[in-house]
Amino acid sequence: EMPELIKMQDEHRAKGFEIVGLNTDRENEDAELVNEFAQKMKLNYQLGWIPEEVAAEFLKISQFDGIPQSFLINREGQLTGVFLGGGKVT
Repeated sequence: EMPELIKMQDEHRAKGFEIVGLNTDRENEDAELVNEFAQKMKLNYQLGWIPEEVAAEFLKISQFDGIPQSFLINREGQLTGVFLGGGKVT
């Protein structure tokens, strides 16, 4: 999904669209490792960690325990879409 997210960020950033990638594995992945990965993948969007309890709330919403998951939130903070998996939507 990352190449699609990079493309989407490039296409819509000027309109105020922002992608934020959230990692749930703080135990096994430190900031240096994540930053190296982001540079290698040429990511153009923010990365951060999400606490387990918040991740659990997202899982309740999506009813899907796999990754990746994408949540589209509008400017008013309302959830407007949930996308599961990393394949292209047809």
